[in-house]
Amino acid sequence: AYACLLVSLPIVSWSARGASKWLQSPRPDQVLAKALKSLDHSYQLYSYTLPIEHALICPKGLFALHVTTTRGDVTCRGDRWRRRFELSHLWRWLTDEGLGNPGKKAQAAAKKLNHIVASQLPEAHVSAQPLVVFVDPGVRLEVSEPAVPAMLVGDLKVYLRNVTTSLPSSTLKDLGKLFDEKSG
Repeated sequence: AYACLLVSLPIVSWSARGASKWLQSPRPDQVLAKALKSLDHSYQLYSYTLPIEHALICPKGLFALHVTTTRGDVTCRGDRWRRRFELSHLWRWLTDEGLGNPGKKAQAAAKKLNHIVASQLPEAHVSAQPLVVFVDPGVRLEVSEPAVPAMLVGDLKVYLRNVTTSLPSSTLKDLGKLFDEKSG
């Protein structure tokens, strides 16, 4: 019986996490799309169609987004992430994705995106910027001098509007074509 339990527990946990990601309503990609909905057509969001989960092309640049459904009290100081322990976490431990280090995950996604762009559009000279976005309304986020910008999904539009970099329209168009080809 113990052997069956040890074998089945990881399978059940993996299945529950997949169900939590794909069957919950609204899904993280839907929350992200809704948050960006009022922006103009020059903002193109790619979810689950590239080697990273979420990429955003816009006049302000290329962004690799690590979207997390973590909830509770989360703090970030530099490159250190913490989530305060709550008894409710014990109840959700099978389906909870865990906090880990979202900044490092976003940086890894940006690195993958940069590799695609450098190999397919070397003349573009664009570098993906990593972002961490929390989509669960039950998260309370405290950020202090983060290594990677981190925000609630409701703050994403404001962040993007305040970015000072810009992409030439030709680069924006080329990136859109490239990602459409990779997605299709």
